[in-house]
Amino acid sequence: MSADVLGDIDELRPGLRFVATVGVFDGVHLGHAEVLARLVALAGELAAAAVVITFDPHPNALITGRAPELLCDRQEQLTRLRDAGVDVVVVQRFDEAFRSQTAEEFLDRLARDRELVGLVMSHESAFGRDRQGTVATVQRLASRDGWRLVEVETLEVDGAPVSSSRIRAALTAGDLVTAERLLGHPWTPPGDEGTQGTT
Repeated sequence: MSADVLGDIDELRPGLRFVATVGVFDGVHLGHAEVLARLVALAGELAAAAVVITFDPHPNALITGRAPELLCDRQEQLTRLRDAGVDVVVVQRFDEAFRSQTAEEFLDRLARDRELVGLVMSHESAFGRDRQGTVATVQRLASRDGWRLVEVETLEVDGAPVSSSRIRAALTAGDLVTAERLLGHPWTPPGDEGTQGTT
């Protein structure tokens, strides 16, 4: 069954009971898999939908003026998120208006007319204006508003964190073995036909 794909968090249906996680999820690598597993488990525990909020374009395109080379295209990303058990994917337009929201404004908007019951974050993740929505900040908001925050420890392989930037560095160096070990699946260049799945 395919996950629903929406173009804005405001399109989440009124009354939806859900847990969410926020991130780029480029490549849907082993570190992402840990977050997604916790998201789906929390959704099951709380009888809620599992929602992933990702972005288009990559936030760095606006923040630094240069987006990195992506590890997978949108089709593969959506397929892998679906296969992880996600119910809804929001591909949020990342523009100046969205970027300017505080973490509290973002979470209030997310929960408006809906039942946000949980949020899953990795230790190093942050969102909102100036990345002020750290785990510590969000925990205060969760305690105030009565929903669960689950923090996922950073996954390390060979003594270093698994990250999209580390995978890109391995690919640049021609080390496909390391890149695919960190991804947890075969790598297909974005836009290339062949091994990528379908929704």
